[in-house]
Amino acid sequence: MPASAICEWTGPTGKKTRHTIARADGAPLFIAGLWADHAHEGEHTQSYTMVMIDTAPGDDLHPFHNRQPVILDRPAAHTWLDPRADYREVLKAPPAGTLVADPPEAVAVG
Repeated sequence: MPASAICEWTGPTGKKTRHTIARADGAPLFIAGLWADHAHEGEHTQSYTMVMIDTAPGDDLHPFHNRQPVILDRPAAHTWLDPRADYREVLKAPPAGTLVADPPEAVAVG
């Protein structure tokens, strides 16, 4: 799924801060996703979801959330889109410094 940025929210209810998260190099994000097209009893529905992974200390999104979408570089995107490929190798956080947030600091809940 192509995107220019994703958003995370931090802080206490009523005083949340929105963080826009994008690639540090300004390139578009490519997010691993799943898509489905359903037809049932005359109704047609399309749906999608972003594939998420747990974050770890050192990941760019760890200060904001305990999970993040799978961000794919060009080779990983080719792997993800190839139905014959073993996609498990791409289900990881991008290298530290790939993503930047605006504003950069997470606001503690509490």
